[in-house]
Amino acid sequence: MAHRAAVLLAAAAMCGLGLLGVHAQLPDPVGVNSGSASQIATPAPEGGPEKLSFVPDFCPTGPASDTTEIDEEQRWAVFDQLATHEIWNVLEFSVGEMGWFHLLNSSYNSTDELPGPFDDIIFRVEVLPPPKQEALAYLDGAGPRPDRFARVAVIRGSATPRDVMEYKVGPLPIAANGDSGEGKFERVQQNLSPRPDVLVEKLRKDGQIPYSKRPTEFVTEFHLDTVVSREALFLRDIFKDTTGKCYGREAEHSEGVECGREDMKWLGYPALHANESKRVTHIHWFFSPHRTRGEEFELHGVPISFKVDQSAADPADWFAFDFEYCHQGPFKTSASLLEAYTSGELVKCYSDEWKDPKYDVRWATTSDRQRFRPGSEKSGPRTFQPDGRRFKMTTRRGGGGARFEWLGWQGHVGMRLDSGITLHDIRFRGNRILYELSLQEQYVAYSGYQGGGQVVYFDSYFGIGLNSFPLKRGLDCPEGAEYVSVTKMHGGGEVEEVPDVICVFEEDAQATEWRHTHLGGPRGFPRLDAVRRSTLVIRTVSTIGNYDYIYDVRVRQDASVEVDVNMAGYMESTFFGPNGETLKDVPFGTRVHQYTFANLHDHLSGWKVDLDILGTQNSIVKHEIKVGTWEEALKTVDPDAKAPGWHTSPVVKYVDTSTVPEEFGYKIENSGTCVWTVVNDVNTNRWGQPRGYAIVHGVTTSQLLPDSHPFTKAGAWTKYHLAVTKRRDEEYQESLGIYDMNIPGQPVVSLDDWINGESIVEEDLVAWVMVGLLHVPRSEDVPLISNFGTSFFIKPWNYFEELQSMDVANNFAFEACVPHGGRHFDYHWAWDPQP
Repeated sequence: MAHRAAVLLAAAAMCGLGLLGVHAQLPDPVGVNSGSASQIATPAPEGGPEKLSFVPDFCPTGPASDTTEIDEEQRWAVFDQLATHEIWNVLEFSVGEMGWFHLLNSSYNSTDELPGPFDDIIFRVEVLPPPKQEALAYLDGAGPRPDRFARVAVIRGSATPRDVMEYKVGPLPIAANGDSGEGKFERVQQNLSPRPDVLVEKLRKDGQIPYSKRPTEFVTEFHLDTVVSREALFLRDIFKDTTGKCYGREAEHSEGVECGREDMKWLGYPALHANESKRVTHIHWFFSPHRTRGEEFELHGVPISFKVDQSAADPADWFAFDFEYCHQGPFKTSASLLEAYTSGELVKCYSDEWKDPKYDVRWATTSDRQRFRPGSEKSGPRTFQPDGRRFKMTTRRGGGGARFEWLGWQGHVGMRLDSGITLHDIRFRGNRILYELSLQEQYVAYSGYQGGGQVVYFDSYFGIGLNSFPLKRGLDCPEGAEYVSVTKMHGGGEVEEVPDVICVFEEDAQATEWRHTHLGGPRGFPRLDAVRRSTLVIRTVSTIGNYDYIYDVRVRQDASVEVDVNMAGYMESTFFGPNGETLKDVPFGTRVHQYTFANLHDHLSGWKVDLDILGTQNSIVKHEIKVGTWEEALKTVDPDAKAPGWHTSPVVKYVDTSTVPEEFGYKIENSGTCVWTVVNDVNTNRWGQPRGYAIVHGVTTSQLLPDSHPFTKAGAWTKYHLAVTKRRDEEYQESLGIYDMNIPGQPVVSLDDWINGESIVEEDLVAWVMVGLLHVPRSEDVPLISNFGTSFFIKPWNYFEELQSMDVANNFAFEACVPHGGRHFDYHWAWDPQP
């Protein structure tokens, strides 16, 4: 970011000689405070100005914080997530007056015991987004502030049939003891509240989310670990032979066998079952060498797996089955596996290295590597801001979001616990471009022969926002970043405000936003016109166990938006038998260490793009690049046209433009041959073109599983790189992996159900975008993968009449002299104030 008046100059070497020329816009060197910089003046070439190298002794960065925290209500706060005090307000009412169970605060409950299978447990409390039309009216000053409601998810063990119900509760704040004196909801027929001033309304039909699809919370995890621990302890001899360690303990006997829980780890993933009504969890095992506190265990897969049937109402009736050991089985029970193992019937898998107390685990660690590349001990480059920050952040005190402003852009940023980052009301030069841009889901599908190798899951099941943690200042985000806190309600009932979960900063791209070298410059010398590129970056990182997902939304000087999804962290792995014991895994990945096999997998990311192009009455236009005859290319403008006589080519490339009449899902077949634009048909630019924005994909993979696969049914959004539907408030999220991880073949939400032939001409539309990457592992992915990712862009398409970054002030003109014979190139750099 360059200072307009006092341009920071640095010598550029060419052929071993640094030559620098400066125009008169720089301050007089004599008048510069000698304490602020060092100046080195050198004689100028004949006929040229004096050259000056202006080197600062410090890097000014502006004030420590440009975030303003306010008490008063702002219109943009309509999109804020619930603050901690609002969540507690809802919990007090829900427990005290609705009789629902909150796991954490036992003072609200009649008993301190864990709830049983017939209790109603509050799983989550979060904001219920306001209806779009109400929000727009309020934002634009044409309507009142929408009432603020909470969405409360309750696991209803008392219902018949048992299910998960989502309720609309509010408006907030809820007055204590019903003393508000208002009864506005007294006549609402579906109001379940005992108070007339509070609305409690079902958002789902009874049984729509079956109990078997309930999300995993503390109570379920507690009972599942009881089963897992029991079976693992019974198989302790196999675990010890394999790794030297075991898992579990005998609760019935104080002096019974003790294995503990520190040396082994297990992960549970919902498994497919022939009976699609059953809730089954697949248990995968890992060795934790030296009881490391990180995820080093992810690279130490243990060749044991089994499933737990959790379909019964009473956890005492849950049972384990389908035991697999080192590619052998399945065995119906742990007893039958142990019998086959001790009788010598099975090929054994084990690691003598892991059993060694001196086993060196540093190959799998991210710290204590005890080797450093020469020269890397020096600090790397840093970005500084000569004039201070050019962006501004505003938060509501105790709120769950923030507003950003930068070079004509404004917008709101927040976080949903299940699906992650959200942006609302994004405007450029005062015009709303996006009502909503939000992450919807993250899908991962592993492949492998071993029990632990075949894993498919949705990260919203674990909570993409819930697992977004504080960012490391100066590492995840540069020194000049500002930060946004997020409120969370955890699976155990804890409520907290977590700082630094989202960062916002201006990024120096160290490249040009636009440039051109004019060959006919002054005095015949080449002349470069250019603008240095910078973008405003909104970033968050979600760590779902082994993988870190880095989400960046960039708003750019040219009025476009870029969405980047980058992957980092550990791969999940399975055990590799170096003597051929696990040979059948070879087609499904790569051996990356002595006993470590990394499985083939892919990552697909789903996003909601609600563009409002000069209002909500928009259409979709498809621009398809084709190759055909001249007659085919010209038929829409002149059906009788023939090939021109001045061309001899028999075929030609052309653009076939058409308005899409109804909802659709599109799969990219030939990358780059289609452009999809959201346009306002009745608003054109000066050149008669409908004003709009295009959605453009970067490099992306596709869903490789067939449409009939249960997880493709649950993740119908993964089938389409772009789908467009008519917007409805009730169709707010394309994936509910938090429920559909279990029994995916019968999804609660499917994008396919929304693509039902409705007209999308001059309607309020939503685009559902999917991007992803396939990951074929390699040994260089150990211990961590090199960050890699994918992206898509939201670009103005005839919305304006010229490139929008032409008015950016840090415009530099660079001139070059034609070198004389035998001389080096002389480069002349300057700020040119003339247009």
